[in-house]
Amino acid sequence: GAIGLTIRWRSGTGPDRDTARSIAAICASHPGPAPVLVEWTDGNGTTATLRARHLRVELHEDLLTALRDLTDADQVTLSKVRQT
Repeated sequence: GAIGLTIRWRSGTGPDRDTARSIAAICASHPGPAPVLVEWTDGNGTTATLRARHLRVELHEDLLTALRDLTDADQVTLSKVRQT
């Protein structure tokens, strides 16, 4: 499968509005073929993965660094993505 950018959030620790806009702007400034996914968990075993409809990125180190600087470093990862 393809490789995508995954941003992980745990219930109660999601980004505030300004941070979410900054994440979207950073992703939009690195257009490319890789899908952007948001993985949310409640901490009790329930996980949902959402795929951004209008954001796709080029997976460069500067993109990952910018996102990791904005969030906790372990929240931004690369992962295999099913083709749809």
